[in-house]
Amino acid sequence: MEKISRVFLVHFVKKYKWLDFCLPELEALADLNGVNMKTLYHERNPKPSIDVKLSPMVYVNLPNEEVARSIVARSVLIKEIINPLS
Repeated sequence: MEKISRVFLVHFVKKYKWLDFCLPELEALADLNGVNMKTLYHERNPKPSIDVKLSPMVYVNLPNEEVARSIVARSVLIKEIINPLS
């Protein structure tokens, strides 16, 4: 049985020389917190269509707010993770 996930909006720090590292950092921290990599990116923005240089925000699927807080606490390149439905 697959865990239910919620949609969150990840807002990256827009430092141009670090933009190539935003998604790998997010993926590593999500994996560290047990997030399924196959379902990490929300259908609104599949990974192949993401360009952090154009928009510093990405929709993701995370299990809960605890995981979102844990990711932000360990991240260098994430400014905030927002629950757009709250």
